[in-house]
Amino acid sequence: MLYPLGRDALLAGSAAAMFIVDPASSPVPDAELLIALYALTPAEARLACALARGVSVKEYGLAHRVTANTVRTHLKQVMAKTGTTRQSQLAGLVARLAARRGD
Repeated sequence: MLYPLGRDALLAGSAAAMFIVDPASSPVPDAELLIALYALTPAEARLACALARGVSVKEYGLAHRVTANTVRTHLKQVMAKTGTTRQSQLAGLVARLAARRGD
């Protein structure tokens, strides 16, 4: 994942930092935290956690026996509620929440 650095880092000549992370070993917060912070439904929170672990929309749909359209609808709702516009932004947000909590 690529995270932009703050303003001070830009003034010092740095523009970004790259962290290489194995999604399978990355911490993911439990769904209850996402429900509390962003008013996600349980299904939306489960999807957000799965995406943060690197699960694809198609894989998630197959595992939960829902259509890709249903998953995409949930994903759009999750992104609207979290203020993200791309799936990678959402995954990064969820991963950062877990890292801050030490999950």
